[in-house]
Amino acid sequence: MGHSIKNQLEQSVSAACHPAGSKRSERTNPGNDWRIYSCGGAEPDKTYAGYLKGISADLGKWIKENYPDCRKAYQISPSILQGWLNAKAEKGVAASTLRGYVSGLKKIEKCVAHHFRSSNIDWKTSSIHVPEGCMEDKQRDKVMSDEVYNKVLGAMSKKTETYKSIVLSNIAGLRVRETCQIHRECVHLQGGRYGFGYITLRSGAIDGAKHGRARTIDLLSAGDRDKLREICQDVRPGQTIMRMQDGQPYKKDSVQRAITRACAKVGIREEWHQNKNHAIRKAYAQRTYDAVRKETAEQGYSDADSRRMAENYVSDQLGHNGERADRERLLDTYVAFRW
Repeated sequence: MGHSIKNQLEQSVSAACHPAGSKRSERTNPGNDWRIYSCGGAEPDKTYAGYLKGISADLGKWIKENYPDCRKAYQISPSILQGWLNAKAEKGVAASTLRGYVSGLKKIEKCVAHHFRSSNIDWKTSSIHVPEGCMEDKQRDKVMSDEVYNKVLGAMSKKTETYKSIVLSNIAGLRVRETCQIHRECVHLQGGRYGFGYITLRSGAIDGAKHGRARTIDLLSAGDRDKLREICQDVRPGQTIMRMQDGQPYKKDSVQRAITRACAKVGIREEWHQNKNHAIRKAYAQRTYDAVRKETAEQGYSDADSRRMAENYVSDQLGHNGERADRERLLDTYVAFRW
């Protein structure tokens, strides 16, 4: 164990990856419970292995800063793990996320014990718990009205990068991560379904698309096109629309903090402490649904066909390509009024 505590944890997780194996083997051989089977995929950083590596790296860094004398994996104690969880809770991490961290720590402990073949690894993870009073799951049913959106937008300087994030969520329904990573060459100010332009998210992780799924998003109005042109006017091909001074893409957490500050300026911080971009994205979904329903009704389609076409279009625009049952659940979440 000559490496840093962070490297010890990350290496243990990497060594536990077993992409060719079957998770069912754990049921017949409990001794395999240290293995990680979900470690492939198009976006390795989004797999279970990547998730555990993320926890390992963050925990290792935190231990180095707060417990510098803890240099070996076997020295990690339940009080250290609980301290890390408490620090996360103080930063506003939701209880549901913290519960995932607890499960992740239990898995990492098994990875470390097997990797170092050490019987001294006993973190007593069964004793750690989610701190009381931390924020519960995000409220998924909130929709930000145009009035509130315009107030928040007005509280942000047009010169800031985070201003661009909520504009992109409003006109194209982009997720926060997508607003941070989308590139200038993905923006087209002509064409599309309505002639006002469109945005393309390429396959893979380059533009931040969830699961790397490519999709094309049509602009719904000339006003949306003008807003998009405004935030892209100084951005060159090859650059992300939102970027830091060193040219690197903006960070998701930085966006959320900036929007929270804007909400505080207009006196709505408590009401909108969660789901800012998500609530804007839902408003976009309703607007898209309404536009297609109106368009197809005017074209003479039956009510059932018009509704089906609107639902399919919204799902495609949002990047929801799951099974039918899953899609129905998402539509219920995003489109409050399916008339």
